[in-house]
Amino acid sequence: MNRTKNFFSLLSSVALSLTGLGWLQIPVTAQSQNLCNDAQAYGRVLYNIAFPMATYEKAGCEILENRRNGEVVYNYIVVGQGIWFQAPLWTEARLVTNSSGRIIGFSWGRHNSEFWPPGSTYGTAIEIIKDAFDQPPGNSTGVGAVCIQNPTNHELRYSYRWGDGEWSTDSLEAKQSIKHWWTYAPGRQTSPNFQIRFDESFSEGYTARTHNLERYATSEPVQCSQSRRYSFSIREGQIRLNSEN
Repeated sequence: MNRTKNFFSLLSSVALSLTGLGWLQIPVTAQSQNLCNDAQAYGRVLYNIAFPMATYEKAGCEILENRRNGEVVYNYIVVGQGIWFQAPLWTEARLVTNSSGRIIGFSWGRHNSEFWPPGSTYGTAIEIIKDAFDQPPGNSTGVGAVCIQNPTNHELRYSYRWGDGEWSTDSLEAKQSIKHWWTYAPGRQTSPNFQIRFDESFSEGYTARTHNLERYATSEPVQCSQSRRYSFSIREGQIRLNSEN
């Protein structure tokens, strides 16, 4: 119970204002605006708590009710892609503030998960919220970025993933570079492990070569010069990936 109270106290210390998807249907006071600020950044935190293995995409925040006693009911809707079949996966997060703007209630709302309810690991969720909401989003460096360069004369295909997520496939044209980045949670400068794998030669068949790539903290728009840089090379038919900085 004490940890739950601390959770509400930490949430209530954050100043939040309306962003988003055009759902607002009632007048907003200066105080009530605060709880929907940076909906995308805080939506990512809520989504990662609700469905840790899924991929966050977007969030919206709306005011559901202004009560006569000064309480305000807010609703976050956070949307992403599930870990099976890349199907849409979403949930609501309901928050209630009192007349002083302090959060006095938190619960998960409707969702479309068929396997487990959002936030099943609630104890872990509270610890994540502590880290994420301790500082306003403006204090975050922004993103963890990596830049992959292809100075060769060949188009090269590779797969990549963040953490234990699903692999995605991409290609890198000759003499071009490509950037990958992870947007930090508010007040944090950590990102999941970034892995890349590719066929190590042009020979028949596929022999995977896998690397864990470091990221540099930077901000958007992401510049290759400010990212952790890696470069492909080809020698005697062998494809390699080398660190550049």
